[in-house]
Amino acid sequence: MQEDAVGVLNFIYSLAETGELFTVLLFTYLSMIAIERLLYIWLKPKEYNDKDGLYSMGVSTLTSISQSLIFAALFVAIYIFVYENFRLFDMPNLWWAWVVIFLLHDFAYYVDHYISHRVGFFWAFHHVHHSSNEINITTAARGFLLGQLAQPAYFLLPLMGVDLIQLAIVAFFKNLWGIFNHTRLVNKMGVLEQFLCTPSVHRVHHGTQTKYIDKNYGQVLSVWDKIFGTFKTEEEEPKYGLVTPLNTYNPIVAQFAGIKGLALKIKRAEKLSDKIKYLYKPPGWDHISQSEQSRYSETVQQASKPG
Repeated sequence: MQEDAVGVLNFIYSLAETGELFTVLLFTYLSMIAIERLLYIWLKPKEYNDKDGLYSMGVSTLTSISQSLIFAALFVAIYIFVYENFRLFDMPNLWWAWVVIFLLHDFAYYVDHYISHRVGFFWAFHHVHHSSNEINITTAARGFLLGQLAQPAYFLLPLMGVDLIQLAIVAFFKNLWGIFNHTRLVNKMGVLEQFLCTPSVHRVHHGTQTKYIDKNYGQVLSVWDKIFGTFKTEEEEPKYGLVTPLNTYNPIVAQFAGIKGLALKIKRAEKLSDKIKYLYKPPGWDHISQSEQSRYSETVQQASKPG
């Protein structure tokens, strides 16, 4: 049994080292999209928006191309540089080290996701992920062109001695769960709701109702949300999308809408101090009221209007 486990780990290692693990993830993701679409035909034939699904795949295609050509290489270069020159420890390939790596990665995901929603500069990048008014498996890969360069907490992992292959392997398995939790076809998952970010838990994160905004940032474990007070259970089904809907099926518009919105806010502010505040204040903050809550109340009402 132990020899089989070692053999499996070595096989996964070889896939990660050659980059084939990404190909496996891509094939699995496309298979999950196809399976979900077939299940919708069988279970809910009139509830799947094919146009929005193609739109999401267009957004994710732009992201994949940009990362493959430029930004993934930059991320890898920075990661290796930090690991080779500044790591504090070495993570062995032992079972307890993999548990630690998983927890470090999941916590880094939570921190980055929190920052992406609560800091205007990073929200401009993350905006595209929430710009669909639907949620399904195609929504999972809606990312910004910069990819993980816009997720600074991940660069703490090389400091802790997590090498690039270990990162890739843990991210592979965690991303499979992160893809799965974007479906509406799974309701509650019993006892798993207590400690995992199930589809029900993550649907809340994509909701625009006031009580759902800025909740459930975790990818696999919900413990971080519960520790830091950002957890919310799903009550009525969320209204998906942005607080102020984007209403477009153009993937290029979606990619840059967040940056455009931030640039307009900065342009409207007369004081340099207010312009700078838009970079680090929450996305609901505005320079006129110098507050966040009033802006959220206004945009929630806009989002509830039909059309």
